Amino acid sequence: MKRWLGILLAALLLLPLLPARGEEMDSMPQELLSWMEQQGIPREETGTYLLFSLPDGSEKIVWVSRNGELTFWDKVDGQWTCVREWDTGLCCDVKLERQDPERTLPDGSHAVDDLGFRVTDGEAYIDVSWTEEGGFQISGWAQSGYDGCVMVREGMASFYPWGSTAPEAQVDVSAMPLDQKGLYDLPATPIQAADQAKITQAALAGYFPGYTLRDYSAHWDLEYTQVAYSRVENGLLYIKWAEFWAGREEPQVVDCMPVPLSPALLSRLETEEFDDLVQCTQYNSLFWVENGLDVDRLPVEGTVIKCALKTQSLMVLTEDAAGLRRLWEVTLQEDGYAARCTVPLPKGVRVDTPHDAGTDVTLEWHEGGIQDGKERYAIYEQYVDGVWRLSSEYFESTFVHAAFAWINVYLPDLEQRRYVGTLRHNELFASDPAQLPNSMEALTAAMDRTGWAVVNNPDPADRLHLRVSPQRDAASLGKFYNGTPVRVLEEREDWVQVEIGLDGNLTGWMMKKYLAFGEAMDQVQPAWPYMTYRDIQGPQMVYPSAKEENPQVMDTGRFQVVGVVEDDWYILLSDWGQTGYVPQSWLFGGNG
Repeated sequence: MKRWLGILLAALLLLPLLPARGEEMDSMPQELLSWMEQQGIPREETGTYLLFSLPDGSEKIVWVSRNGELTFWDKVDGQWTCVREWDTGLCCDVKLERQDPERTLPDGSHAVDDLGFRVTDGEAYIDVSWTEEGGFQISGWAQSGYDGCVMVREGMASFYPWGSTAPEAQVDVSAMPLDQKGLYDLPATPIQAADQAKITQAALAGYFPGYTLRDYSAHWDLEYTQVAYSRVENGLLYIKWAEFWAGREEPQVVDCMPVPLSPALLSRLETEEFDDLVQCTQYNSLFWVENGLDVDRLPVEGTVIKCALKTQSLMVLTEDAAGLRRLWEVTLQEDGYAARCTVPLPKGVRVDTPHDAGTDVTLEWHEGGIQDGKERYAIYEQYVDGVWRLSSEYFESTFVHAAFAWINVYLPDLEQRRYVGTLRHNELFASDPAQLPNSMEALTAAMDRTGWAVVNNPDPADRLHLRVSPQRDAASLGKFYNGTPVRVLEEREDWVQVEIGLDGNLTGWMMKKYLAFGEAMDQVQPAWPYMTYRDIQGPQMVYPSAKEENPQVMDTGRFQVVGVVEDDWYILLSDWGQTGYVPQSWLFGGNG
């Protein structure tokens, strides 16, 4: 009898280690119950939890909701505290299963203890095991993207087809951030794992000989990374910006203009950490300290307030003795550095370097004084022809998005308007930002329609030919949708010679009667079909003509599908004036 009482007592002591179901409310710690009440989680949807007593004497609770939200709780001074949250990516009837040393693992072995768990929806799962070095870590998974399962041991991911104890592939994932990933953010196949392993921080550290990796940012769970490298030679700072995409052999690389460093900064670099003095990413000022530039080697005037590196130049904001600020664009020519500057900018103007990329500049100022004036900002982009033009501005709760041939206006009441033409005073180095419109009345008055037209078929389903010469039987360069803007180059009787975009790739002739001019252009509704790339795992590539030769990256602004060539190609036009061709199989109408 005593023997059976002892067994019963032991079983009762083990009960807290078993998963608690929703109906066992009284067994859950009050802190969890209070937290779930604050989160608005109904008691009937409590989910499951496991209690772990760890080798160091501490206790942890792992709790999961039915839709896959996982939380970790530590007992601190007798109270349970939530220390970590994790969206597992599982979403239907999710539960926890304790790691079972009796369960056979994919390689035929067994777990050494029960310090781990499986979060599962009955089919897909993530296995998590306790490690002395890193706490709970992902140790395996199975998902619909692979006909088998994955086991991770000592940084090596082994891929096992169902029914096999021999892995078909092994990939070193020790440098990959697997912790707290959702199930479908984990690599599904050996190829995907290997592709992602190639663009980890450790793998890319020595990619460019002679350069030091300075910044690394992974996106979309290692589908692509943005990386910055630097080297200093002969008093010049060289910076490379690169984007690496999983599954693509060649990165997209920008070699920035070499920047002359001041003698004072060069001296400090001998004894101080580089990253404390210089930062190499696109999204910040180039220097953390003052007087980083060797201004004696640059044709700029005034005291340097801030400088930022761009893909083709160096932007330098200066202030003269009279308190006037100007923005300089410094470029490197064959005979040395050259520079041009803006007119004096609004008083106290700032450059928003933390939010600017390598192809844009944001100016911020107060119109009418800092105390009572209106806060203004204007973003300029370097368009495909190299000119810095307005990209967007904001005034009176009105947002203006500017493209090379039109503007879209978003009003406070959510109304949208489109105006075709050139916005006056829109070039950064040819006008005063203070002259930009600051009201709807000023905005419409600032639109210059001269030299512009848009495709305007009576039947919006029709498309207009762009022909190589002004004859109806001339070869066609493509057919274009209503709303496509064209620059008028010449008029010849019933025909108009036009250019589409700013890159010089699309010039031809259109019939005048199918074009709209002046303010009538604003009434033409674009018939552009909404399309997106099927394969988003890589930069958006286009061809300069309807031939699969010399592909280029379309990385300048949003694009529209403005035309077609037969049933084989789409013609794209970006907001910044770049044109390109893509096979129609590359694009689709999205997922709604």
